[in-house]
Amino acid sequence: MNNQLMNQPPIVGLASNQKVIIQQQIESIKRMSNSEQIYNENLIKFNYFGYLFGGNIGATLAHTWMIGGKPALTADGIWGRVVESGNVFFRWKHTSNESVTLYCCRTDIKLPGSDELCDLEITFTLADMKAQGIARGNQWTKYPMNMLMARAKSFMARSLFSEVAGGLYAVEELNDSSEMEVMQALNIQPSPSN
Repeated sequence: MNNQLMNQPPIVGLASNQKVIIQQQIESIKRMSNSEQIYNENLIKFNYFGYLFGGNIGATLAHTWMIGGKPALTADGIWGRVVESGNVFFRWKHTSNESVTLYCCRTDIKLPGSDELCDLEITFTLADMKAQGIARGNQWTKYPMNMLMARAKSFMARSLFSEVAGGLYAVEELNDSSEMEVMQALNIQPSPSN
């Protein structure tokens, strides 16, 4: 097996014929990869996140990316884990190309000393994203509502469901950040310049 996989979390939840399944998965990943580098990255992504997608290679590779040498999930990939937890009620209170508002409530946690459930409402606006220098690039021009929704989902996942999201930043967020911000989010040290 690839040396890069040695320090990655193991694939969990496999059947008793584990070695056959792993070999079949490796062969499938190899067929889906058009270069050695892509193959190695796909192996890492599947090893890291495959269990989140029930071992489905296609779903895993569709919702994961390699950024700065680290695997990352899309906002939909992160949000899917939140919904799958079964402990969420959410509603889009408003969606447009100018702003989105997401209301979310944890159904398994009550506020201390209260019968009230833990909830949060967040609004992201295109104007705020532009003012912060985030709303730039082709995706923000073509699909502003989708990009705002991705921001709201990943923010909500980290804020209310940190045990599910694991502190992950969504691919969409990392792609909007400067190289230094990405390196800091992924805890990567810049290489010294010669």
